[in-house]
Amino acid sequence: LERVRSLEALYRERLERLRPLPLVGDVRALGMVAAVELVSDRKTKAAFGYLDAVGPRIQREALAHGILLRPLGNVVYVLPPLCITDGEVKGVFDAIEEIVGSLS
Repeated sequence: LERVRSLEALYRERLERLRPLPLVGDVRALGMVAAVELVSDRKTKAAFGYLDAVGPRIQREALAHGILLRPLGNVVYVLPPLCITDGEVKGVFDAIEEIVGSLS
C-alpha cells in the first residue's frame, strides 16, 4: 500500500502538468488509476461525445510509444501494473502530454 500511495502522489503531480492543455477538462487519480478528461471546449467544459475519435486516436498514438491507455468516452485512463517504476510513470505522462498537446 505504501507503493500505491507513492505512485498516486506521482500521478497527481504529473497530472497537474496536463491540466493547462486546451483539450484537458479535468484530471484525477485514485490509487493505481489516473484519468484525463478531454473536452472540446475548455470554457464550457463541453465533453467530446462518447463515440468521438479523440480517445481512440490518443490510444493509438500512445501505443506507438509502447504505452497502453484505456479510453472510455471522453476520458482516457492510465492503469499500469504495480511494478511500474517512477521513471516509467514519468515516461507515460510525458507521452500523454506530448500527444494531447499536439492535438490542441
